[in-house]
Amino acid sequence: MPLTYRLFILALVAILPALAAIAYNEHDLRVTREAETREQAIAAARLAAYEIDRIVLGLEQLYIAIGQTEGVQRLDGPACSGYLAALVPQEPHLLRIGILDGDGRLRCASAGEGGDFDYGDRSYLRDALGGRSLVVGHYAVDRPTGQPTLPVAMPLTLAGGARAVIVGAINLSWFGARIAERGIPDGGALTIADSRGTIIARNPLPEQFVGTRIPEPFLRLVRADRPGAEVVLSQDGTRRILGYFPPAIPPGRGFYVSAGLSEEQAAAPISRAFQRGLALAMLGVIVAVASAWAAGHYFVRRPVTRILRTIDAWRGGDGKARTGMVRQGDELAAIGAEIDQLMDEVAARQHHQQLLINELNHRVKNTLATVQAIALLTLKDDVPVADSREAFQSRLVALAQTHDVLTRENWQQADLATVVEQTVAPYVRPGANQFQLGGPAVAMPPRMALALSMAIHELCTNAAKYGALSCAEGTVTVAWTAEETQDGTLLRLDWREAGGPPVMPPVRTGFGTRLISRQLARELNGTVDLDFAPAGLACRVACLLPADFALEAGPLLPAGAG
Repeated sequence: MPLTYRLFILALVAILPALAAIAYNEHDLRVTREAETREQAIAAARLAAYEIDRIVLGLEQLYIAIGQTEGVQRLDGPACSGYLAALVPQEPHLLRIGILDGDGRLRCASAGEGGDFDYGDRSYLRDALGGRSLVVGHYAVDRPTGQPTLPVAMPLTLAGGARAVIVGAINLSWFGARIAERGIPDGGALTIADSRGTIIARNPLPEQFVGTRIPEPFLRLVRADRPGAEVVLSQDGTRRILGYFPPAIPPGRGFYVSAGLSEEQAAAPISRAFQRGLALAMLGVIVAVASAWAAGHYFVRRPVTRILRTIDAWRGGDGKARTGMVRQGDELAAIGAEIDQLMDEVAARQHHQQLLINELNHRVKNTLATVQAIALLTLKDDVPVADSREAFQSRLVALAQTHDVLTRENWQQADLATVVEQTVAPYVRPGANQFQLGGPAVAMPPRMALALSMAIHELCTNAAKYGALSCAEGTVTVAWTAEETQDGTLLRLDWREAGGPPVMPPVRTGFGTRLISRQLARELNGTVDLDFAPAGLACRVACLLPADFALEAGPLLPAGAG
């Protein structure tokens, strides 16, 4: 198959991931947008619930003031009714208000109902007499005016100790207008219902819904025990993401509140972006196919011939033969440039091999020097041979473990979490959970990693002999942080023991103490603080990482290491 046709096929194949990415991004954005819209719907319902709570709280304060007047306290019919009749015009949210005695008889009212009228069968009366707070009733039609209302009652203690109830009828026309003032986004809806599910306010189309009952499939939301959000098909045929607050959940105050946001409106920006992206992708297909076709005619045969001639000359012994091509965006020029680079690298690798040999010699010398220093400080005449041998071997093992970590990273850097985990691993008792390790992913240069590993090893050895690791109840916490400062990345590492035997400062300064307080501080070019507190040894290390080492993008190490 000619290369021109292959380029044509590659152009078509190359555009497929872009189309897949557009489709995936569109799906991901829709999922994210739906989650955001759910939160917005719940927030809108919550705001409406707080608005209702404010209205009810104001009504509660009004009831308290009414209950303190002399005419009401004495249930003086003419005085009480006259007071209420003068009060109601000043309160546009109330159609009327009255005082019922404990038997449910109307004793006085703002409108002219007789005292023989019995309200004893009303549930809100029984609930108010049995409690101390304001009680919200259910949707009703006011008989004198024919207007929709919502009774709200509150218990009242009279001067003689008798119980009575203040009952007001909220004007649902005023209530609906107040709710409508909040406004709703395009395609949205706000519904407020009583505890039985009868709608008392709705925006939009209140005339169609006020006084009707929420359909049976949605009554479960009224009876729910917590706020929530879900996608529903509303009664007006609009798919909405509905956020709701049940009557029993504060600040419900006996009201069911739901705020619906149009699913179509919420996803509209994403749909438009998807259409634009798809149009651009199709335009890209056209341009890619045309470009591939032109490249097959004008930019394939000449560079291929040039590359082949260069390879033939190089094979013929011309070590200086090169294509002379540079990377200019097309694949063949890149291939020619790669061939030139390959030819250059053949000679460069021999030189690089010699550099590697020299580097190996340098590292071996440094390692031998470190081992020599450990031996000189460990193998002393005043220490038993067996103890010296054991300490020497354990320190070499700690050194070797850190070397393993550095080798895996080509001696460029070491991960602090890995260094700490491997160093404390020999001291972990299965199931004991004595170590708690935690901190961000931090890359360290080899020299600092080796010094820190040796210091942590000495701390573990001391803890196993005299400190928290010498008993089952002891714990060791190793935590570190990395903070960007004006001077660079500041690393802080804390070693803290607890639950072990009481700690006493050492009588003499041993190898471990010298290694930690002097050698470690020198190698890190930082500060090391040893605190021999009775509750447990604490060691705090602080140093600046070199400029080319920084906090890595990675998860925190989970707490707990065994």
